[in-house]
This record gives sequence, structure tokens and C-alpha cells, in this order.
Amino acid sequence: MKRMIKLAIWMLSVLLLLFLTGYSVSAEQASVPEELISASGAEELTEVLEPDIQDVLDKYGIEAGNPDAVDGLGVGEVLEGLWQTAMQQMKSPLQVFFLLIAVVICTSLLQGMQGGLQGGLQQMSDLIVVMAASAAAVPPVCDCFLRVKETLTQCADFMSAFTPVFAGILITSGSPGAGLGYQTAVYALVSMIMQIIGSVLLPVLSMCAALAIADAVSSHVSLGGLLRFTRTCVTWLLGLLMTVFLGVLSIQGIVRGATDSFASKTARYVVSNFVPFIGGAVSDAYSTVLGSLKILRSSTGLVGIVTLCILFLPVLVQLVLYRFAVSGAAAVSELFSAGALTKLLRGLEQVLQMTLAVLICFSVMFLVAIALVLLLSSGSAAG
Repeated sequence: MKRMIKLAIWMLSVLLLLFLTGYSVSAEQASVPEELISASGAEELTEVLEPDIQDVLDKYGIEAGNPDAVDGLGVGEVLEGLWQTAMQQMKSPLQVFFLLIAVVICTSLLQGMQGGLQGGLQQMSDLIVVMAASAAAVPPVCDCFLRVKETLTQCADFMSAFTPVFAGILITSGSPGAGLGYQTAVYALVSMIMQIIGSVLLPVLSMCAALAIADAVSSHVSLGGLLRFTRTCVTWLLGLLMTVFLGVLSIQGIVRGATDSFASKTARYVVSNFVPFIGGAVSDAYSTVLGSLKILRSSTGLVGIVTLCILFLPVLVQLVLYRFAVSGAAAVSELFSAGALTKLLRGLEQVLQMTLAVLICFSVMFLVAIALVLLLSSGSAAG
């Protein structure tokens, strides 16, 4: 609220200054003064980030008031960033893969030398194999749970600082409906994420990992169906959540965008035609300030989108690599007919799928919400 008051005071001051000096310029020629960036609080967004994230933003010149930075983000730069992140995150998944392959080969050699195990010896052998594979694969998978939790917490903290700034810029740039709708929706999403992390995310994923181990060592009771049912419930619940959130935000943005466009046109018409003598000058001054705010809105949205991508990318790549490692080891295990080990690895693969679905769901909601509001507010402003 304080930032919006500062923006309003700054806007009125500039209007008065432009009128007194007789200066007029179109919105397309507007630039973003440092005072406007400072009053909005946009320049403070990058100061709360980790140093490595700030380095990436500085590398491409991404900052509030610099919309030209998007020209430095081509397909080559994105692919280069993905490759560098994959190289940094590849060590641990490769270790897990080779450890699991070693367990598969040792199991196959042991069964071959003994001519096949029967009865209780077979169960004991399966138990030893599953415990060895669990010791190799389960700790890194649990570390992934914690990394997802930390990443979502960091993103929620960043959005708590980003949302009031971005919403304030939206409101003062002629899109009050879009700004208020975005702020309400994101605050609700952040609150929901914090509840899901502690109450649902870690308990469900940990339970599924335990189910995968129990299913692998149990020869009389199959728990694979329960694990698949849990994955289906999680996937459908996340899909429903994302559909409702983005659907409501889209509908509100379209309706409020039309209202904002009408209000902006009405304000310009009233100022231009009903203010004696100086109506045209004041209208031009208003367009000048509004143009600066629109540039600031776009560049601030760019900062938010790129920052969220940088936050999500490392853990997302790591999850994908772990899934490939476990899936590849499961394929080799199935090739060597290691039944208990294959069940364990297929179960852990489903757990990683659920973890990946959770991360992708919330990242898409955060990113698309910013892009959607930018698109709808720009459309309403253009109209």
C-alpha cells in the first residue's frame, strides 16, 4: 500500500512538472525514470535473491526498467543454460545409476552361481537385494523431496515480495482490476503451497517411498496398486488445482481488463475535453507517465519470470536426471529378471513422477500467472 501511495504521488508530481514546463511526449517514446523505479520498489526485488541468481540476472542485464534485456535471451542462451545446469546436477544421478547397476549385476551373478534360490532362501535373497538397492537409491530420492520443499519455499518467499510490487505497478499503470485480481490469487496460492508442503507433500511422498520398499520385499501382498492409485490421485488433484487457478485468473483478467480499458479511455476523454485550455496538455502528460509505467510493468514481469525459472530449473533438471537413472536401472534389472529389485525401482520411479508433477504444477502456476496478467493487461491497455 505504501508503494502504491508513493507511485501515485510520483505520478501526480510528474504530471504537474510536465504541465508547468509545457513538455509533451507520446507513450511510445516514454522511458523509465530512476525515481519511478525507486518509488515502485522494483529495484529491491533482486537484492533479496541469492548471489548466484543475481549473477545470472546481471549476466543478461535483466533488471527493472530494462525491457531490452529480453533480446539477450535467445534459444541458444536458454539451451546453454539447460546444458550447464544438467552438467552441474549430473554427478549424483550417475552415481545412483551405477550403484543400482552394480546391485543388479551382483544379484544376477549370485543367483546364477547358486542355480536359482528356492523358498526361504529366495525371500532372504530378495530382502538383501532390496535393502542394498534402497541404501543406494532412497537417500538421494528423499533429498529430492527436501530440495523440492526448499525450492517451493524460496519461490513462495520471492512471490511474497514480488506480488505487491508488481500489483502496485499494474494498478498505477491503468489496470487496477488485473492488479487486484493477481495479488489476491497469488497470495491465496502462496498460502496454499505453504500448507501443502508441511501437511501433504512430504508425508505423502515419504509414504509412497515406504510403500515401494514394502511392495518389493512382500511376496504375499502386492502394494503396487495402492502406489499407482496414490499417484493417480496426486496427478488429478494437481491438474484440477492448476485448471481452477489459471481458469479463474483468466476469466477475471478478461472481464477486469475490459473494465480497465473503458476506465482508462474515459479518464483520457474527460481530461482532454472537459478541462478548459489545458486538457490536451494534461492528457499528453498522463500518456507520458502511463507509457513509463507500462515499460516498468513489462520489465518487472520479465524479472519475475526469469527469477522463477532460475529457481525452479536446478531441482527440475535434477529430478528428471534421477528419474532417468532409476528408470534405466529398472530396465536393466528387468532384463536380468531381478523381480524384487525391479518392483522397487518401478515404485521409486512412480514416486519421482509424483514429485516432478508437484514441482511442475506449482512452477507453471507461478510463471503462467505472471505471463497471463501481462498479456491481458497489455491487451486492455492497447484497447
